Amino acid sequence: MFLPFELALKAALADAVPGAPIYGTFDEPDFEQHALVVQVAWQGYRVSAQSAARTEAAVDQRFVVRIGAGAGAIDAVQVERATTGLAELLRRVLAFRYGTGPGRVRPVLDAPPPPAYQGAAVELAIHFTLPGVATAAPNA
Repeated sequence: MFLPFELALKAALADAVPGAPIYGTFDEPDFEQHALVVQVAWQGYRVSAQSAARTEAAVDQRFVVRIGAGAGAIDAVQVERATTGLAELLRRVLAFRYGTGPGRVRPVLDAPPPPAYQGAAVELAIHFTLPGVATAAPNA
């Protein structure tokens, strides 16, 4: 349901933060090997429209793109890479389009929470929604 979007996002965001690997929803970032990492993670969905027969729905897919830094790796160089990378990630998220023609999906930014400090890592994040993605129920 969300994986095609995640894969397209990962491709669009690749190398936005030079030297930082990009992880997906089910991946666990490795701060032992990398000072900075990027992760594209699905955050769930909400139904924005549904057919009368309930065989099709327009679903808003919610994602976050985060830059994570191991707390021990934070120095002036890493801060510069993270903040510059966040700006580049935002630029690429805003330029992202999924699909072709008039049905192309464009991201809508969501209000982010404050930067998170999870264990030994610092996280800067961009939250957004891909609105109105059409899906069909199985065996519809």
